[in-house]
Amino acid sequence: MDGLVVINKEKGYTSRDIDNILKNLLNEKVGHTGTLDPNATGVLICLIGKGTKYNDFFNEGKKEYEAEMIFGIETNTEDITGEIEIDVRDQIENNQIKLPNLEELNKLLSDFVGEQIQTPPKFSAKRLNGIRYYDLARKNIEFERKNINITIYSIYAKKKYKIIVSCSKGTYIRTLVKDIGKKLNIPATMGNLKRISINDYNINEAYKINTIKEMINKNDYSFVKPCLFSKDDTIVTFGKFDALHIGHVKIMKEMKKISKKDHLKSFVLAFDMSKSHITSIGEKIQRIKELGIDNVKDITLDKIFMNYDANFFVEEILIKNLKAKAIIVGDDCSFGKNAKGDINLLKQICDKYNIKLYIINKEKIKINNEKHIISSSLIRNCILDGDIVNANKMLNRIYYLNGRIKFVEKKHFSFEKNNEKIIPLSGYYHVIIIKNDIKLDAVCYISKNKQIDIFTKYTNLKMCTKLLDQNIQLKFIQKIEI
Repeated sequence: MDGLVVINKEKGYTSRDIDNILKNLLNEKVGHTGTLDPNATGVLICLIGKGTKYNDFFNEGKKEYEAEMIFGIETNTEDITGEIEIDVRDQIENNQIKLPNLEELNKLLSDFVGEQIQTPPKFSAKRLNGIRYYDLARKNIEFERKNINITIYSIYAKKKYKIIVSCSKGTYIRTLVKDIGKKLNIPATMGNLKRISINDYNINEAYKINTIKEMINKNDYSFVKPCLFSKDDTIVTFGKFDALHIGHVKIMKEMKKISKKDHLKSFVLAFDMSKSHITSIGEKIQRIKELGIDNVKDITLDKIFMNYDANFFVEEILIKNLKAKAIIVGDDCSFGKNAKGDINLLKQICDKYNIKLYIINKEKIKINNEKHIISSSLIRNCILDGDIVNANKMLNRIYYLNGRIKFVEKKHFSFEKNNEKIIPLSGYYHVIIIKNDIKLDAVCYISKNKQIDIFTKYTNLKMCTKLLDQNIQLKFIQKIEI
């Protein structure tokens, strides 16, 4: 299971607590991005499985907070959990210190927008020579804190003494509250803190831990979102691309032209759900990259991904996460849960979001005087029926298996394949054995139980012997009669 979970963290949990709970519930590697203190609440993004490699993507993004400002006190931690060092609340009550009204506060807050330097709190997780600041502070050791560069994108008071802050990574909201107090010449510390959003993920789509436990008990894993992102605007295509045939190549070549013209990155989502392939996953990715595509992502169609609603797939994954400004597909594309999404729905969504949609007509082939639309299913059937010649035409390359030659006896060797590609119909085949610069014409026989034998009578015995137990390609030219 790979993806992300948007958590609505409650008070009392550490960010590590949430990681451990999810790890036990999902039996997967879990890591959070953007730590929240135990006293803080709100959005905590937890990355699952291979999704953990996207940690930097979230750390670099914008974060939005709702913070309570408490005027009249300063604490050693700069928030309400710390020891009070300055207390002038009685002067506020006696009107000796006047607090700003909402308009005055917002006018002052506008001065904090932009890039600035911030000094982290003494009680923070920053390190000095490998030691956490808070460990030094607890021992009353004096030390110099290194300033950090932050950016405040926006800040305003929602109501009296509750501020909304959009900021860069590393920003300490409690320090910001203290600095606002300094600007007013009034001691201030942070009260409650809630993170409202990280990038485009906000509190409205976040789940509390108890809700997740209930969903798992019902075998409902819809809280897991896909981990697919792009920093750049893209043109996207999607599909299984199992055969990666001439129709698929046509789509990707057109995609590359459009990406260059419109200054977009090309992004291919290649789905995989079969254990019996025409093109192995590694071969598929390599061939797509050789076509000049910028990004290729192989997606396992597990029970979570297959249950994404068609609208969610386009709006959340393609448009929101992959920043698709254009989508290119074949004219028979389907997507979403139970393949309910089709070209008509795709047109509606693209119109709604002003996304360019390119539809490519399918390629055709003539087989036995009848025209057929080229598809992975047709190629699969041709291979399984032994019609290698037409399969190769549609692939625009020679179908092959990877494996090793094993010694059996002088008359023949056996071939053991080492991937999950399909094996042609039983019978004799003209094949070519490939190993680096070595090319040997040969004849193989495929039995009904899919055992493959190579007959030395039809090849160079000496060269074939040299290739024993080495990884080779067995390329199928055509089915023959002997």
